[in-house]
Amino acid sequence: MKKITQLIIMLLLTSFSLPSTASRGDHEIPLSCDIDYIYENISDRLSINENDFSSHEAGTLANIDNHIIIIIIKDCSKTHGEVRLKIENSSIDTNTGYLKNMIAGDNASTNIAFQLLYNDEENPINLNEKNEFVEELIDGEAEFYFLANYVKKDDFPPKPGYIQSNIQFITKINDDVVMFNDSE
Repeated sequence: MKKITQLIIMLLLTSFSLPSTASRGDHEIPLSCDIDYIYENISDRLSINENDFSSHEAGTLANIDNHIIIIIIKDCSKTHGEVRLKIENSSIDTNTGYLKNMIAGDNASTNIAFQLLYNDEENPINLNEKNEFVEELIDGEAEFYFLANYVKKDDFPPKPGYIQSNIQFITKINDDVVMFNDSE
């Protein structure tokens, strides 16, 4: 009887002292998802002109179809939770709250930028005030729906030039940063 008790105690001690394999609840395994993007109306218009704006007033959007940007988070290792997409400051013009024009110098339009709009209501966003968006993760998927349109930055006529913006963002599910799987 004494040997059986020692054996049971030894097995219990051994099982607690061996390293356990990481599980989803451990921080050793990063939370992962796949990501897809859908762009629509991106190349419909290669340029805009003064007639595309109803006024020269700062904040006026162009009277053209919005560019549609859908960010799809899918196949996540976690199936439910709150997905937070935060646009990084490097994408934001801190003077205006619009998307930063990555073109510089003589080739850039100095008074036109891209205004980001969010969801079906097409709410214009000042990215200096709101740069984090939340959607519910359902069955490992969430979708962020944005629109972008040209916007006047000042009260002068549109100045010719190029505009190019990038949206860099960090994604979290609950409080865990999402690592995106490599896609080909």
